[in-house]
Amino acid sequence: TYIKPSVLIIIDEFETVKNKPATYKIYFHSEYTFNSLSENTFSAVGKNGAVQIMTLIPKKVESSGFKQNIKEVSGVVKRTLETLYISNRKPSEKGFFVNVLQVYPAKGQPSFIPSTLDDKNGKAIGIVLTSKEKTMTFMLNPDKKDLSSSIFNVIK
Repeated sequence: TYIKPSVLIIIDEFETVKNKPATYKIYFHSEYTFNSLSENTFSAVGKNGAVQIMTLIPKKVESSGFKQNIKEVSGVVKRTLETLYISNRKPSEKGFFVNVLQVYPAKGQPSFIPSTLDDKNGKAIGIVLTSKEKTMTFMLNPDKKDLSSSIFNVIK
């Protein structure tokens, strides 16, 4: 979901073969080195702009950064990009990732503070973006029966 002018929420669902739990990885690329701000928050800062990536779900992740060769169709390495991967710590048969990407000026700060709305058992049931001007809430629906329906609903 794109929220003008600077936020992108990426929700990735995954499911494995029954009784075959797996680790899911999501990769991000940049021309600038990724820095770890906390266990689930990372940034890459360039000359003029920056990006912050915050993984809200799962709450505990593993991550690593490395340089990845980018090859042309011919197999020749065209260039190298900084790469960050984030994965679930515990293998699982089913789940989803929620990553909030925010772009902002290199000398600035992200516009929103992302967080989760949790039920009484600590399970995330929503995503909350809070800024000085407004708060936006997105209710999650990971157990939906109709696979073509949205995984979240916007509650302004």
